[in-house]
Amino acid sequence: MTSKSRSGAGGLLAIVVGISYILVGIIFFLMPAAQRPGGASSFGQYMASVADNAMPFTIYYAVFVLGAVAALGVIPAVNSFMKGEEDGWLVWAGNLGLVGFAVLIIDYLRF
Repeated sequence: MTSKSRSGAGGLLAIVVGISYILVGIIFFLMPAAQRPGGASSFGQYMASVADNAMPFTIYYAVFVLGAVAALGVIPAVNSFMKGEEDGWLVWAGNLGLVGFAVLIIDYLRF
């Protein structure tokens, strides 16, 4: 993959990440209050709300996963773009980002 095609793909994936985060914000405000993170007064109220209508909950976390998968493609593109500046901190931050988004994907898929 050439550097130009990698940066083009990274740019498109960055747009997908941005759109997914906007969608997550919109979905958050459209969710029932009991399903919002920290919104239920008790665990029973939260579970009853999810049992009643699980679709907002499912879409919320699915869009988060979509954004995180796209972010896995953005990180190598940024590293490629910063190739002239390559040093230990850039490699460390890129690896930390890859691990962080991978953990987020696994965690939110479990939900």
